[in-house]
Amino acid sequence: MIFQYFTFIKILIRKIMARYKDNILSGKLGPYVFRNDNGRQIVTSRVASGKIKQTEQTKNAASTFGMASSLGSHIRQTFETEIAALQDREMTNRITSLLNRALILSRNPVTKKFSFGADIFNEMEGFDFNSRSPLKKSLTKPLNISMDDGKLQVLLPDLSVPNTLKFPSGSSSCQLTVNVGLFRLYDGLKIYQPISQDITIQKTKPVLGEQKFEFEIPDGCFCVVTLFLKYSTTVKGKTVLINSKTFSPAAICLAVITPGNFTDHSNYSWAAMQRLIFEA
Repeated sequence: MIFQYFTFIKILIRKIMARYKDNILSGKLGPYVFRNDNGRQIVTSRVASGKIKQTEQTKNAASTFGMASSLGSHIRQTFETEIAALQDREMTNRITSLLNRALILSRNPVTKKFSFGADIFNEMEGFDFNSRSPLKKSLTKPLNISMDDGKLQVLLPDLSVPNTLKFPSGSSSCQLTVNVGLFRLYDGLKIYQPISQDITIQKTKPVLGEQKFEFEIPDGCFCVVTLFLKYSTTVKGKTVLINSKTFSPAAICLAVITPGNFTDHSNYSWAAMQRLIFEA
């Protein structure tokens, strides 16, 4: 009898196929599918196998979503060193969702070709790589970013401590790193590694004036500008990073298509994006 009881429980668990964690269900349960959307419970109807008809519209949507997922992967790879595996669990899904919306708006449903407006990726601006520690909570004033005649200028605000730049308990310095990633969407290429400039602020230095960074940017590229804050302390004369999975302020500050058409730009080394080409 006991053996039959435990066998029944095992079968029931396999049929439920859902997990319960932090007051949120994830997985399949009866006619529903439960998932965690950044701390929110999402419930959708479960469609039986073989019931979905692949229309031309659904095929196009799936194709576009796949391209959004691939582009998101390349963006994450570009800033991988800075992200340092300190993103939140839903970061990949969040960035793919934003890119998918932009690509749907940019793609002709009939020809399946793309035409990217300058501001089509603007929704990505303000995207936090770790939603648990939004950049704006640590840096209370936004960057001032401008672009003119192939020159990208990034102005860091007056960095007064603690009014503008917040230091967490136990930290003594903060490295602010501005990164620029470039993607030639129509050619399926990206720069081999991001262009970076940084400055380090000491907690004991209460006021630092406005800081200016300048970058040379080619025409006809998808330009992504990020800012990462890396906080450190000193232990026995050594600098130790204190950023963690729960605290790592970093965000996309600009996502724009630069004007004009790309021409040869020998300043940068380009790498293929694994057959990801957005046909114009």
